Amino acid sequence: MDKTEISLEFDKIKTIWADCALTEAARKAIQDTHMILSETELAARLRETTESRQMLEKCGTPPLVSLDGIEELLAAGEKGQCLMPPDLEKIATALVAVNRLKDYLARGKSPWPITRRTWIPWRSCGNSCGTRFGMNRSPTMRPSC
Repeated sequence: MDKTEISLEFDKIKTIWADCALTEAARKAIQDTHMILSETELAARLRETTESRQMLEKCGTPPLVSLDGIEELLAAGEKGQCLMPPDLEKIATALVAVNRLKDYLARGKSPWPITRRTWIPWRSCGNSCGTRFGMNRSPTMRPSC
């Protein structure tokens, strides 16, 4: 750690953050985190954070479940080893959690990036057909009529 991270007590922040992690891999990733000193990298990370916040506002909290120990169980299964009922239940729980997360991400998925479009609902397309649609401020979007 350099002097800037120490003076900002970044190590204490990472400790608190790591306590919230659900897996050992997440804790290790948090401990390997460093401060961003490049302006372009920081701007990219801020964009990701904004999109994540908008996803949370749109869909709520993601359904996260601890998958700790699943890698070992899957490796044992791939080798043909016999898994006990508690191990199979843990794998079943992990599969349900993955399906819930996929559903959550599908709900947040839209054909357009969340941060780049502004929609004004219920505008007429201007043609005689009377079609109503959400206007997009992007010049690439055209009505379907």
